[in-house]
Amino acid sequence: RAKMARPDFCGACHVMKNPMSGHYMMTLQSEWESSPAAKDGVTCQGCHMAPREGGQRYHGFDTAVRKSGIYTGDLGVSDVTLEFPTLSMIVENRVMGHSIPAGGPTRTLALEISCKDEQGREIHRIVERFAKAFTLMPIVGLMPYKLIQNAQLQSGEKRTVTFTLPDALTGKVRSLDLVLRMYEVSDEFQGDIGKAHWVGEPVLTKEIRFSGAL
Repeated sequence: RAKMARPDFCGACHVMKNPMSGHYMMTLQSEWESSPAAKDGVTCQGCHMAPREGGQRYHGFDTAVRKSGIYTGDLGVSDVTLEFPTLSMIVENRVMGHSIPAGGPTRTLALEISCKDEQGREIHRIVERFAKAFTLMPIVGLMPYKLIQNAQLQSGEKRTVTFTLPDALTGKVRSLDLVLRMYEVSDEFQGDIGKAHWVGEPVLTKEIRFSGAL
């Protein structure tokens, strides 16, 4: 019981690297060690392993896959502006202990943006992904080999994302529907959410209406 309560206990499983390339696929322990949560004495167990009767913590380990709504209020989208053709907004990770999406390369957070016209019809769609991208093992494939991009939202990060809308949309965009949700995508599909084997409920939904078509 005492060992399970130690901050480094979780790292035994939740830190993972490819033994051939040496690249880390999962870095939750080091993320926590450098996070505001660690500085405040908040451990992984404190958030993810609720104590049961008798004080023994439950190792069901609540995650986005196992507990719908776990990140409700922890992700935000703000300062949405459209100065045609530039659309921008801030995406925020309010979790103080680790990046989002947490875990390995199969977890993807997607910001889905539906641009709509005066009649509420979708006229353009944007998907921005937040995840790690890897090359796959030579010859064998499948298993992540080398990290080539890390687009996770870091602990406490507020990231400005910017998009350029097509000229054909000039004067037609009246509203935006924004959705943040998690996906699980097998390694071989490299974050292609169209091939996800699990799709989460929306973590955040938001409608933005403009005073006139832009």
